[in-house]
Amino acid sequence: MVDTALLWIGLAGVAVVAAIGVAIWQFAVTGERPLKPLALAAVAFAGVFQLGQANGYFWPTAATVLTAACLLIAAGLVAVEFRGAD
Repeated sequence: MVDTALLWIGLAGVAVVAAIGVAIWQFAVTGERPLKPLALAAVAFAGVFQLGQANGYFWPTAATVLTAACLLIAAGLVAVEFRGAD
């Protein structure tokens, strides 16, 4: 039987890689800072930590700290994006 938790963690990891790929492509094409795709990658990475912690792959304290750090980074990137949109 397939462990579906690993499938979901893998899908979240694919979302991280895809968002980083979009950020690299956006920077290469436009030369602008790709803050929205990087924020999406940070949120997906937080999801990886939470799914891993919920299924016993990460220690709870470490996963919580890393999730909070990822979400703070994502919030900061979104704030900078909207602040610079003037």
